[in-house]
Amino acid sequence: TKYTFFYLDPPYYEVGKGLYRCDLSEDDHYKVFELAATGRGMFMISQYDHEKLRSWSEELGLHVWDHDDFGRWAYGMTNQNQDFIPDSVGREIIVTNYDDPVMVNKKRSVVKVSSFFK
Repeated sequence: TKYTFFYLDPPYYEVGKGLYRCDLSEDDHYKVFELAATGRGMFMISQYDHEKLRSWSEELGLHVWDHDDFGRWAYGMTNQNQDFIPDSVGREIIVTNYDDPVMVNKKRSVVKVSSFFK
């Protein structure tokens, strides 16, 4: 339904190869954003902040939210590849196809999307 919530957490754009065993091509990253823009339901994508992702979001009519929109937030992650040390700490953004950053209420369903690439 239009109220089904999809949370997409793809490998980080451009630094995914250093963090994960698999990565997405630039075209596949764009497809994630395209899916969020055209899919039926409420889509949220988490990513590192990058100018290209902001550009795609604007092009596709998606909304970008960052730390300034929510105040202070924190998250944790375990890096499986201890040899990879990024040059700087990544700053995350949230991209949605809806203009209200408030989380989905309990009456709506939450769906785990495992893979939509063939």
